Amino acid sequence: MIKKYQKFILESKFLKDVHIFGYLEKKYYIGIDSIIESLNPNSYIEDESYLIWDYNNEEVTQKINEFTFRVETQNIFNLDYLKFTREPIEVCDFDFKSFVKERVNHYMIKSNNSDEFIFGELGYSDEIKLFVKMCYDEAKEIGLDTRGRYCFITIDQKIVEPGKTQREFVWHIDGLQGEEVGDKKPADYQFIWADETPTKFCTQTFEVDDIDVKTHNVFKWVGHQVRDSNCYLLDKKKIYLMNSYHVHTATKTDKTIYRKFIRVSFTNTPITSIKMSVNPDISYNYDIHVTSGNIPTHLK
Repeated sequence: MIKKYQKFILESKFLKDVHIFGYLEKKYYIGIDSIIESLNPNSYIEDESYLIWDYNNEEVTQKINEFTFRVETQNIFNLDYLKFTREPIEVCDFDFKSFVKERVNHYMIKSNNSDEFIFGELGYSDEIKLFVKMCYDEAKEIGLDTRGRYCFITIDQKIVEPGKTQREFVWHIDGLQGEEVGDKKPADYQFIWADETPTKFCTQTFEVDDIDVKTHNVFKWVGHQVRDSNCYLLDKKKIYLMNSYHVHTATKTDKTIYRKFIRVSFTNTPITSIKMSVNPDISYNYDIHVTSGNIPTHLK
């Protein structure tokens, strides 16, 4: 009877989709058994293939999230990871006494062959340097690769009118490696922060078996599956850590605001878009401004 009950839980599409359960397939997370052994047996159920746990148990969820996050960013990019639940990792509160004046997009501050950060025109801001240092220290603390990755920073700020969003209002993932990335790399990870209308995240599982990145728009594919009951807003003025499998979107404001946003990305894939901002004080070891930065129009 117990085995039949576990089988029902583990195979139930309904239970995998509700926010009170975390779900993963163990073959994608080699070593997860060491984490399971440290958990309270009453907080999860498993069989030889699957693990389901109490998502409202913060200690259990944090342990599993940090482990799976490391695995996902160590391994080659694979949309199959979207089949499992996840949420961004909460880092800490952070507030700026004086925000920088600049707006930069994918502005490189570290190359992939060095641990040195070169801030260029942002170098006057001690608070930006502190922000990046906190992100870097957190990445090292939880065992993420930093040295072999480029680091880019995006700083955006502007007035946002009621009913509008500052950033892109579409469900998406950051660091998608589509058809244009022939030699797939380990997944990106990003730290984000906003002072108003925080980002919304979706924690549910997604069906991706039939996706073909050569013909399908991945963002539309996952966006059609999102159920709002599985989504939640981040807190204002708090740093969060996410990776290339965290489905999220901007949110609309109900009043006129001046919104400030920062993203610090660690990636193995160089940013080549014409939309990227150039740091004149850093050496680029690849060709820049050679792609449009837009989603190909032939994707459906």
